[in-house]
Amino acid sequence: MKLKDINNISLIWGNPSNNFIETTKDSTFIIPEMRPSLLGLNVAKRLNINNKVVYITDNMIGLLFYKNKISNIIFFFIEKNDNYYSCIPGSLYLYLLAKNHKINIDFLEGKAVEINKVHTSILEEFYSKEYMKAKEEIIYLEEKNGR
Repeated sequence: MKLKDINNISLIWGNPSNNFIETTKDSTFIIPEMRPSLLGLNVAKRLNINNKVVYITDNMIGLLFYKNKISNIIFFFIEKNDNYYSCIPGSLYLYLLAKNHKINIDFLEGKAVEINKVHTSILEEFYSKEYMKAKEEIIYLEEKNGR
């Protein structure tokens, strides 16, 4: 799909529940790669059965926001608390980017996923750093904290 053909498409971030996959038909979604685990490949494969999927690199998200190509983001959270959503790595960055561009944001319950580390000699030291060990990020609810 060419950039000029992308308009008002939903971007999916996280691992959709099986119910979402089964009930969503004939829609078009943008699926980023969701580094470092490349979760997007799995999500794209699951969604592509009944829908059209546009698979992009994580870096492409900012350009699509800038060009007003994304209508909304669907975050699939791992856990919801009274004060926050627990989501996959990269969620806070995407959330802040969406807020900055005034993109509609939806939170839906997702499917838990085990994020596997990439085992290469170049990346092993990088993945062993303390800041890479977190398997989820926190997005605080605005109405509770005023953030």
